[in-house]
Amino acid sequence: MAAPLAEETAESYFLKYAWPCTFIIRLRGKVDAATFSLLEKSALEGRPVERAVLERVYHKAMARMREVARKMGKNDVWDKEIVREYFVNRHNGMIAEDEAYQEAPASLREMCKTVKAKIADARPGFFVVVVEGKPRTVSDIFVPDARIGDSVIVHYGYAIEKA
Repeated sequence: MAAPLAEETAESYFLKYAWPCTFIIRLRGKVDAATFSLLEKSALEGRPVERAVLERVYHKAMARMREVARKMGKNDVWDKEIVREYFVNRHNGMIAEDEAYQEAPASLREMCKTVKAKIADARPGFFVVVVEGKPRTVSDIFVPDARIGDSVIVHYGYAIEKA
């Protein structure tokens, strides 16, 4: 189970948001099985991963976060405020400029976005959330304390944190 935000390092917090992207990175042959397994275990258990690994695997996100940090007048990209600002407020606009994103099927592009959603139903291990009026099933692994009626930030098939 993932650690609550107050206990999380910036690396663990980043990995919660980045982890869902790892499936696509793996399908593209950009991450090996051992690294994929390490990232999965670390994300699901709320454990930090070495920055060098995160920076190598998620180099595009890191470049975007460096830009966000620069615009916010901060030097350290490994700051939870920077991670949150990037994923919650700037991610969707920044990925829209990426050529690989533009070439992806429309349904995948929608899944890539981080969106605020309201929990409409809870089932063992999953929530049914409403995104732009449409129901969507997402994992509750990162927000086990969320309840029906709560708002969460969703990335791919995961509720990442309470909104």
